[in-house]
Amino acid sequence: MSKTLKYILIGLSTVLGLFIVGVFIFKLMVFAAFGGFDKDYSVTELEEEYIQNKAEINDLIQYYYTIKPSDKVVDIEFKNDKVLERITITPLSNSKQTYQN
Repeated sequence: MSKTLKYILIGLSTVLGLFIVGVFIFKLMVFAAFGGFDKDYSVTELEEEYIQNKAEINDLIQYYYTIKPSDKVVDIEFKNDKVLERITITPLSNSKQTYQN
């Protein structure tokens, strides 16, 4: 086998190997992005957790309504127990500006 053919085969096999690794990483990222590694909760687990924390949840809802302006719609999303992921404040009249963070 000539040296040139040998280097071409080494180069092609390297490119093919990198492509296979890239496809694997891409599939892993898609799997993770769509919740492949997330914990699945049963309806029973969610109900039990709600019943255990019902008083705190109701207190939080009441507090939320006391501090929320009556002429605004507020959407809040939490990343975890300590991090606020997104907050959107929209006036009831859509002609005004929206604050989004």
